[in-house]
Amino acid sequence: MNQNALEVENLSVEYTTRGGPVFAVNNVSFELKSGETIGIVGESGCGKTSLALSLMRILPDNAQISSGRIILDGVDVVAISDSEMRQYRWTGISMIFQAAMNSLNPVYTVGDQLLEAIEAHERITREDAFERIEALFDLVGLDPVLTDRYPHELSGGMRQRAVIAMSLASDPSVIVADEPTTALDVIVQERILRELQKIQQQRSMSMIYISHDLAVIAEVSDYIGVMYAGRMVEYGPANDIFANPTHPYTKALLDSVPSVKGPKRELVVLEGELPDLMQPATGCPFAPRCNKKTSVCTKSLPMRIDLGGRWVDCFNPLVELAGAANE
Repeated sequence: MNQNALEVENLSVEYTTRGGPVFAVNNVSFELKSGETIGIVGESGCGKTSLALSLMRILPDNAQISSGRIILDGVDVVAISDSEMRQYRWTGISMIFQAAMNSLNPVYTVGDQLLEAIEAHERITREDAFERIEALFDLVGLDPVLTDRYPHELSGGMRQRAVIAMSLASDPSVIVADEPTTALDVIVQERILRELQKIQQQRSMSMIYISHDLAVIAEVSDYIGVMYAGRMVEYGPANDIFANPTHPYTKALLDSVPSVKGPKRELVVLEGELPDLMQPATGCPFAPRCNKKTSVCTKSLPMRIDLGGRWVDCFNPLVELAGAANE
């Protein structure tokens, strides 16, 4: 069996605002094995990016990890100091950010920015560092001569590839990719996804891929975690989740995506909005929007049901065997 590259246990993240605390991530747990990819999916505002930032411990000043553990290479990185955490960023865990133009400094060449990331963690000559940078550019499909270019001189796809190269600079064991292809056209998106998968296989890295695009998640993920209102409500192998969604929210997400194969069908519109994350849920957070809810759903948080290799937090899951599990 593969060893776990990352373990997240009961992780919660709160933001302090003028209106009160916002519970952005609530009691989230999962394990990431070496060489595997977990896709995290959900609506905008469900807590995906807050989860990603907490794994890197780069949350904004008004946010904090209020409880839980993040085990990376056997170390709980929640419990270590900021200076100690800097040694794990880019070497143990790195991140591909959502907007490449915002991730790169406009007044430095992309090569110098990769150099800075390498020199922050290693004693290395400039010549050896640039030799590695040129190799990284070649790995992600960029001409090494582009190391002397500024971010504005590159196309959107080139900038995203440069950010991917930066995330690989110190050979991390885990990469967090937060919607890295959202702003790109579908052709460039497909090329970058293929490059990421090829690099992952070559380097035996683990990846957490965060997106609201179910087609992308289906293509890259071994396992899928579905988030709603800061909670992970369903988790399991990607093929099982897509073939047989068990949480009504997962089913609604899949039914809202058009298919180019099979008979025509009416797309489902999920009415309503995410709940107010300033208010701790007394019942199932999805209950106000759920067409399967019963009276119990509004009174207490749903129980977790083990479905054999996967699980769902729901009182009324969309599987027959869950009825027996509830009894």
